[in-house]
Amino acid sequence: MLVAMLISKLRARSARKIYALMGGKSAILEETEHQASALEKRLNCAAEGKIYKVFVCMRHSKPGSREALHAVRDYQPEHVVLLPMYPQYSSTTTLSAIEDWHNSARRACYEPDTRIICCYHTHADYIAAHCELILGEYNKAAMAHSSPRILFSAHGLPVRIVERGDPYQEQIRQSVCAIVERLGIQALDYSICYQSKVGPTKWLEPSTQLEILRAKDDGVPVVVVPISFVSEHSETLVELDIEYKALMPGKQQYFRVPTLRTNTLFIECLYKLVYALDASAAPCCAEYGLCWKKMRGEIHAGAR
Repeated sequence: MLVAMLISKLRARSARKIYALMGGKSAILEETEHQASALEKRLNCAAEGKIYKVFVCMRHSKPGSREALHAVRDYQPEHVVLLPMYPQYSSTTTLSAIEDWHNSARRACYEPDTRIICCYHTHADYIAAHCELILGEYNKAAMAHSSPRILFSAHGLPVRIVERGDPYQEQIRQSVCAIVERLGIQALDYSICYQSKVGPTKWLEPSTQLEILRAKDDGVPVVVVPISFVSEHSETLVELDIEYKALMPGKQQYFRVPTLRTNTLFIECLYKLVYALDASAAPCCAEYGLCWKKMRGEIHAGAR
C-alpha cells in the first residue's frame, strides 16, 4: 500500500509537469473529436440513405465508455461499430477498450448489435498516410545528410505480454515493412524502437532514447515516426518533442514526423474500414484475422 501510494504520488507529480509543458491540458480529446468529425463527414458524404453518427469514447478520461454508451442509447442506432484508435492490436489497448465497452453495456442493460474493427496496421491508406507525412520530414533531413536514419517509435510493451502471444510487436514490424516498401528509398537506414517504458520490468527493446543516442554517435540525423500513435499527446508533444529532441544537438539533427491526426488518407482508411464492416454482418473485420476473439481467451484471461 505504501509503495502504491509512493508510485501514485510520483506519477501525479510527473503528470502535472507534463500537463504544464503542454499548456495545462491534454491535446488528445480535442484531436480525437476532430478525427470523429472528419470521419462522420466522410461517411455521410458516401451514405446511401443512411445517417452515420460518430461518438468519441476515451479509455482513461471523459467521455468514457459510460458517457459514450448513454449518448449512443439516446441516439438509438441500428447497430454500433467499435473503432479503436490503435492501428496495431494489443490485449493491453484494443482488447482492453473493447471489454471496457462491453462491461459498461452490461451494467447499463443496453447491449446493441455491435461490430468490431480489431486492427488496420497494413491497410493501404494507413500506410500511404504515413508515407506522405514521413517524406515531408525525410526530405528536410536529407538536405543536411545524404542518409538520415528513420526511427519508427512505438509505444512500449512488457516483454512478458508479447511472450504470451500478443501480436502487437509483430504488427508494428508489419506496418514498418509496408511503409519501407512503399517509400522505395534505396538502402534506407531505419530502426524500430520503443518508448514510454514504465517500471522495472523488461520491456520491448531497443528503446527510442538509446536509438537516438546511437544515431548521435554515428553522426546521422534522425527522422522520428510515432508509428503507433494516431494523434498528438504527451508521448509525442513532451516525450518526443522535448525530452528526446534534447538528446540531439543542432537544428538539422532531429526531425519528428507528425501523427496522422486528420490526414485525408488516414480518414479515408477509417471510412473504408467502417463502411466495409457496416455493409457486412461479420462481427469483426475478417481481413485481419479476428484478433480480439483469439486474444480474449489466450491472453487476457491468463493475464488477470
